[in-house]
Amino acid sequence: MVNDRWTLLALAATALILVLCLAPQRWVPPGEELTPAIAHQDKIVHFTMFAAFGFLWAKAGPPGRLRARKAAVVLVAALALAVGTELAQELEVVNRDGDLMDALADAAGAVAGVGLIAVRGRN
Repeated sequence: MVNDRWTLLALAATALILVLCLAPQRWVPPGEELTPAIAHQDKIVHFTMFAAFGFLWAKAGPPGRLRARKAAVVLVAALALAVGTELAQELEVVNRDGDLMDALADAAGAVAGVGLIAVRGRN
């Protein structure tokens, strides 16, 4: 059983990302899409979700200085999740539009989240 609160939060954030990114189009009621009131609002959402992902996974595990290897593993995992969810959106069962720009926003968010921990010096 996982008893590290940061790991639990990171797992919850990962599950939430999967649900939000892979919910089939038919589950989204008409008119419930993001409104175009803010330019590129969906990219802001993607950036924020993956910034949380990077931050929480960088914090997960035993306390101490964030090592380059752990940071690299978190960033590779974030990139795999970003690309994987965008590709999965193209599946007929999901029926959404995968977008390279969403994956780039995801990657930038993950870098920001991990970078915040790296700059702090301790996780």
